[in-house]
Amino acid sequence: MVVVAFEAEDTLATTTKVGSLVVVASEAKDTLATTTKGSRETSLVPKPGGGSPCSAVTLLAEEPAGRILTVSAGVARAEATFSYRPGDAPPPVFRLHEPPPGSRFYPAWEDAHATSACRFFCEVRALRVGGLAAALDGLLRAVAAHAALTDAVLEVRAVRAVEPIVYPAPLVERLARDLWEAGFSVNFGPSWVPVHEDGLAVGSGGSEAEIEGYLRDHAAWRVVASGCGSGCKSTCFAGVLDRWSASG
Repeated sequence: MVVVAFEAEDTLATTTKVGSLVVVASEAKDTLATTTKGSRETSLVPKPGGGSPCSAVTLLAEEPAGRILTVSAGVARAEATFSYRPGDAPPPVFRLHEPPPGSRFYPAWEDAHATSACRFFCEVRALRVGGLAAALDGLLRAVAAHAALTDAVLEVRAVRAVEPIVYPAPLVERLARDLWEAGFSVNFGPSWVPVHEDGLAVGSGGSEAEIEGYLRDHAAWRVVASGCGSGCKSTCFAGVLDRWSASG
């Protein structure tokens, strides 16, 4: 017998459940030429001291200096607990399948060879809204199937924390021009590093001080700190994991 308890949080208030993830959102390709298809609005805020409005720029030390993002990955997080009857032989460890194209899994196991309970964690990243939904849905289906095959009581929790961002082409081009004229090497591309902030994002790896100093002195840009880091144990989910742990 399999008992599934599911909790979900969704920043877009979409309908989410184990068997099906319903998402109402449009997709956009991750190339500079098609970034104008994104519906994301970029906010302009007054420059400190009453100057002209400026656009936010997030600096990413994980990306090479001068790499201007055209797309940044969205993120979802899943946790599954498999509980077994005392005295049973150790069950097989859950094997993660390959993610759909355009998405990645960052898995971790706790007490993988325990006989009574095993916890599985996975961070899901994707460059498109539809890809994030498909990857999370496939992961939850695989978890449920493993629980059924191993006769486990299953508890599943999932949260969609960051949506994929497609950056507006006009702002991308303006930032590229400003950095190029200032003597920085510039290139473009998608990134697997999730970004929370509005505006744009640019890599600063190896040249953090130079790029930050230039942008802070520029009238058109406002530097903001990245709200989310890379890696399996992303700071995006620190609060979520603490809350889950406290709930038992």
